[in-house]
Amino acid sequence: MKKSVILLILSLMFVCVYAQEYSICYRTYHGKGVAAYKAGNYVKAKEYFQAIRKACVPKDIPEKNDVKSWIKKCEDAIDDGKLKIKMSDYKYGFIDETGKEVTPCKYDDAKDFFGGFARVELNDKWGYINRTGKEITPLKYDYVNDFSEGLARVKLNGKCGYIDKTGKEVIPLKYDGAGTFLEGLACVKLNDKWGYINKTGKEVVPCKYDDAAIFLGGFARVELNGKYGYIDKTGKEVTPLKYDDALPFFEGLARVCLNGKCGYIDKTGKEVTPLKYDGGEGLGIGSWDGRRTFFEGLARVELNGKCGYIDKTGKEVVPCKYDYARDFSEGLATVRLNDKYGYINRNGKEVIPLKYDSAWDFSEGLAAVELNDKWGFIDKTGKKIIPLKYNFALPFSEGLAHVMNDKHGYDKRGYIDKTGKEVIPLIYDDDFSLGIAYWEFLNLKSSK
Repeated sequence: MKKSVILLILSLMFVCVYAQEYSICYRTYHGKGVAAYKAGNYVKAKEYFQAIRKACVPKDIPEKNDVKSWIKKCEDAIDDGKLKIKMSDYKYGFIDETGKEVTPCKYDDAKDFFGGFARVELNDKWGYINRTGKEITPLKYDYVNDFSEGLARVKLNGKCGYIDKTGKEVIPLKYDGAGTFLEGLACVKLNDKWGYINKTGKEVVPCKYDDAAIFLGGFARVELNGKYGYIDKTGKEVTPLKYDDALPFFEGLARVCLNGKCGYIDKTGKEVTPLKYDGGEGLGIGSWDGRRTFFEGLARVELNGKCGYIDKTGKEVVPCKYDYARDFSEGLATVRLNDKYGYINRNGKEVIPLKYDSAWDFSEGLAAVELNDKWGFIDKTGKKIIPLKYNFALPFSEGLAHVMNDKHGYDKRGYIDKTGKEVIPLIYDDDFSLGIAYWEFLNLKSSK
């Protein structure tokens, strides 16, 4: 009897430890996968989600329900990326990665594929096509938006509603304004007031606010009479509407401002840091770009005109001493002091000297930097990987970086890989997009 009890206890302990290890493993890879997906690196994101299956013992513990759906989302995004916009005689169509024409050049405008569909316009009317080029809706709308959570916002005669992926209008076009569905809800405007509906069109939060934002992490920012606060998905106001400004929750905390001073609150409304920081010219505050709050566990703050970083307890882990600062990216943050840029780590150590005239964040292991009016790329040790010889450069994305140089007195643009090789020649003018450049490059090659 004792032996069987001991074996039972040991087996339960093993299952608990196993489950705990799986949970840690899952959170690690899942977090990295979501971050990579949001950054547009769909191949890397897919690898992270697949790693959950390979490394996180799924044979013994059931797989999290969303792993399969995330892998599918990544695969769809990768397939979307294989279709490039093509332009001919000022008309738009699509080609695949081999250069094969998928959709003839017949549209007046076209947007990149997203979620398996692309928005196209003809004679001032918009609709959608799928990857085969089939129009899933008549081109009849005044404007349309990308699909999100299976629905897309469309506008006709000044009224907004939603269609599904078959083109069926599932929520009537009766709203004066409308947002994108996220976390199952979308904000809508009726009679100059905002509220929220679910995917059946049911109004779950009455249209009574002066402004409303998307739900993130179960909460949404709303405004009434010039004051901001937060509601949950039932419409309950989880914080008083008392702040002069507020941003969405990220990593469990949200930035709020009152009387010109800012701090952070948790999801109960508790102020976890005092509202003592400045509004933040050095932080680029003014229009939220999705990264004005906690990111990689730290948040940028400004005090007396200088920028630093705090952790989630409110502790200043990097003193407010920089003239300008950006969010951490791949473990390093771009900072500026006395008009020179460099990089610090999470402890505040300046790991790359502040000597550059300008700099972008690290992306895919490299950062674009400028010195003496020339741009190039460095790695995380500060080593120059690609010489500083370009007039301008943007960060790497999916292995390529947009660069610009002077050719015969004109700025020309193209793309380089991480070795510095020009994979798309620097021959394109200001009217430049990767899709069009890619198509023109194929034509150049085929004509030789």
